[in-house]
Amino acid sequence: MKILVLSPLPEGVIRALFTESLAKNKLEANFVTINEYDLPALKRELKDTDIVIGDYTFKVPITAEMCEAMTKVKLIQQPSTGYDHIDIKACAQKGIPVANIGGANAISVAEHTIALALILLKRFIYGHQKMLEGN
Repeated sequence: MKILVLSPLPEGVIRALFTESLAKNKLEANFVTINEYDLPALKRELKDTDIVIGDYTFKVPITAEMCEAMTKVKLIQQPSTGYDHIDIKACAQKGIPVANIGGANAISVAEHTIALALILLKRFIYGHQKMLEGN
């Protein structure tokens, strides 16, 4: 199996993410990383790729032209909630499912909401301003 990684993650991190699953399923994987939008290189690599790990920095888009080169791709996994840089329509036409990790930020958003509510409830900004004024 060949996994093309478009995210700027160290190879050791990528391997660690897959180690347990590959061992459990008795699979071998070859990881190839491309961190820049080099269309000829991407198209070359995509011809025999089974899984694509998208770019969470959104610097390497997955375009319709790239989808045309995907002859074996079974899945595009986006390692973030956003997927605006992926041509979903082109992927659907090729029958390639695209997955993201929706809800990954849910806890952080909830924490931020509670923190902001407390800041307003306790008049933190007013108190901070008065402290800066020496009152």
